[in-house]
Amino acid sequence: MQGGQSLQQVGRRLGAQGRSSAEFIDDLARHPREQFQLRVVDAVRRHPVQHVAERAQHHAALVGPGHDIRRTLVPLGPVAVFGASNFPLAYGVCGGDSASALAAGCSVVVKEHPAHPRTGRLLHSVAATALASSSASHSSSLSRLLSYIPHEDPKDYSVAQQLVQHPVISAVGFTGSIVGGLAVERLARERTVPIPAFCEMGSVNPVFITPGAMDARGEKIADMLADAVLARFGQQCTCPGVVFFTKSAMSPAFPARLRERFKASTFRDMLAPWVRDGYNARINEIEDSGEAILNAFGEVIARGDPARNAQAYLWGTDLPRWNSTPVLREECFGPSTIFVMMPTWDDHATALLSGNLTLSIFFDDHDAADTARARSVLNHHARHAGRIILNGVPTGVRVVPGMVHSGPYPACNRPDTTAVGHHAIARWCRPVCYQNCPQALLPEELRDENAHGVTRLVDGMYKQTQSGKSSQ
Repeated sequence: MQGGQSLQQVGRRLGAQGRSSAEFIDDLARHPREQFQLRVVDAVRRHPVQHVAERAQHHAALVGPGHDIRRTLVPLGPVAVFGASNFPLAYGVCGGDSASALAAGCSVVVKEHPAHPRTGRLLHSVAATALASSSASHSSSLSRLLSYIPHEDPKDYSVAQQLVQHPVISAVGFTGSIVGGLAVERLARERTVPIPAFCEMGSVNPVFITPGAMDARGEKIADMLADAVLARFGQQCTCPGVVFFTKSAMSPAFPARLRERFKASTFRDMLAPWVRDGYNARINEIEDSGEAILNAFGEVIARGDPARNAQAYLWGTDLPRWNSTPVLREECFGPSTIFVMMPTWDDHATALLSGNLTLSIFFDDHDAADTARARSVLNHHARHAGRIILNGVPTGVRVVPGMVHSGPYPACNRPDTTAVGHHAIARWCRPVCYQNCPQALLPEELRDENAHGVTRLVDGMYKQTQSGKSSQ
């Protein structure tokens, strides 16, 4: 219960200071202010997670059947959280990993991200003040729920190593690169007592556009893709990095609209110098491969302001070249998208996709043949993604019960979990069952009286009242 109450305290405090915090963060994290004015209040409140914690449904209480065996979930212990460079609110001090760990009953130790140290310290100060203002009987323990470790040098990995290997840490949440995620996972595994690490890493988020969709609304789809790539200058885990369609079906309106949108766009600095350097290095790898054509639609549609750190790129290639060139199939973190022309629609089945956070399909749902094309993509490629979007772009991850923000490697190292939504809490728990246990010794959520009204699976049926005496 304490986890939900502490989240409420933090949410109220951030809500009260939302506007001033947004103005401060705008100068530090290179994101449009209007995005922060929404997210300062919403990203930390995470009201769906709070409500789960308040109802204690994350205990997933199971009773029976046939034997007096009662199962619940218990917190793993202190969780180390690595914030992301691109979302200092949603994946920062008070973001999804921290909120879900607190809701599960764990304390949290956040490692500062070098890309936005002052932002992290501001948010921790707000959260710490909120926790300290709780009732006197709980203030001392609540103030220890959320700790913060400064770290401004991106080249110093010792802080991360010491945090992951500290004996008090029981689990790790990481959002970042594949190299970084694998390093954190290795550190967690090689401890004297290994601990779980949940790492969100790299994803190209493939998009398939059927001939029917291209013909019916190619210009609209171009707008949607441009919005998805340019909104945060491509610096988001769900940025569409590769788009497949048949060359013969390409609508003239599609490249024309993309060209118009990219020429008219206003670019921003990238999040940090090392993010820019990594992006430029990937661009050089793609260019040096010789297997992708820059500005593939015949004239320059990628532009960049020389005063800015980097520029956007649109590449074109065909499916055989994309399949045979590993550097084209890897994530390029930034405003870069590769368009892959397929000889025929059926060739989509040969696309060598790895694990991704998302898979998007644009199709004409009023056309039976086009629906069959979409179904074929699902049959071949659904296994490669954690979230499947029909007639939409992958950006815009909602914090709702059904959300899955995960995927097979290299998107995540644990595709059986999610970093967003109610089920994110389960990462920070482990199951425990009690057999033939007297009522007085059972945890409250497993007792017959069920004083907190926890929804439980009792003898195979979901119930919210007494376990042994009531019906549904």
